[in-house]
Amino acid sequence: MLSSEEYEKLLPHREEIFRWKETGNYNGSGMITIDQLRQSKGCRPLCYSCDGNKREALNDAYLLIIEFEKEKTK
Repeated sequence: MLSSEEYEKLLPHREEIFRWKETGNYNGSGMITIDQLRQSKGCRPLCYSCDGNKREALNDAYLLIIEFEKEKTK
């Protein structure tokens, strides 16, 4: 689960992450932030040259945002 501070870091990239989920295209602007958040949660560093690694990171960010927002609406 994201903290409010972590969510605020992802918030500027939320729209692009959700667009990626729909279209499969991502401009990469938030990858460093996503990578830092994932590493703080125990994930291995992101391999920026591996498309599969980037998709996994984006999916993680998407799910973390969804989880945080669901918790906040309860």
